[in-house]
Amino acid sequence: MLLRQLRWYFIAGVAATCTDVGLYLILSKFFLNYTIAKTISFFCATLVAYFGNRKLTFKSQKKVRPEIAKFILLYLFSVICNVTINNQSMIWLNDHNYKHSILVAVMLATLFSICFNFIGQKFWIFKHK
Repeated sequence: MLLRQLRWYFIAGVAATCTDVGLYLILSKFFLNYTIAKTISFFCATLVAYFGNRKLTFKSQKKVRPEIAKFILLYLFSVICNVTINNQSMIWLNDHNYKHSILVAVMLATLFSICFNFIGQKFWIFKHK
């Protein structure tokens, strides 16, 4: 069961990332300024992640309203942690003259978010009784 969930979590994440990047590129190139385009693309990607994980990864049958409120709270906390980890990693890595500090910092922050969001969704948002 866990392997199936991890596989679908990965697929939903890739779909959400593609939505975010693709929509951002389209909107920013042809229609909107970067800030508005990124806001819209991130929101749409979050919806793709929510519904993909709700239906495919965790097969939830609960009402949407309480789940989506928890999902928003989880992602708000996750983005705060992601930015904090990225910033602190950059400071530490730069202090130690590490060559690839940007790449390592973003990978650490992203790895945390992936794990944190999966655990939060599995045991808090979409948990089975």
